[in-house]
Amino acid sequence: MSSANLDTFRNVLPPADPGRQAVYDNLRDQVAREAPDVAALALVSTDGLLMCGYGRPEEDMQHIAAACSGLSSLAKGLTGPTGGEGVLHLNITMVRGHITVTSCGDGSLLAAVVKVGRPVSPVIREIVRIARGFAPQLGSTPRAAETDR
Repeated sequence: MSSANLDTFRNVLPPADPGRQAVYDNLRDQVAREAPDVAALALVSTDGLLMCGYGRPEEDMQHIAAACSGLSSLAKGLTGPTGGEGVLHLNITMVRGHITVTSCGDGSLLAAVVKVGRPVSPVIREIVRIARGFAPQLGSTPRAAETDR
């Protein structure tokens, strides 16, 4: 995601919360500036709803959202028996690249796909820092809680 491509780097789906589109685009812009080795970005509720996605087709982003939600849940399950007290972020290292997933507000995750062949440590550091900064604006309510009202 380079700054030069920001004009064409649009959210791949109608935003889950249209009132937050400017915040989503601001998140995208900051990631493009501070973590240029990110190839795709997804904001996901912990129950798997893709709230916004940039850099990959919508179908890919939906798969990433579901997988990241599941991985986050599995990681959370490890915190009790290991005394870990919670999950800060996950890094999935694949044969061709990495995906970093970090908390981004109550009930939200930020997933960043790192470009193939790029170093992952600086990206993790920047994505975690950016996610912490945006956390107050990007929390989400689980869908089950919304229907209980």
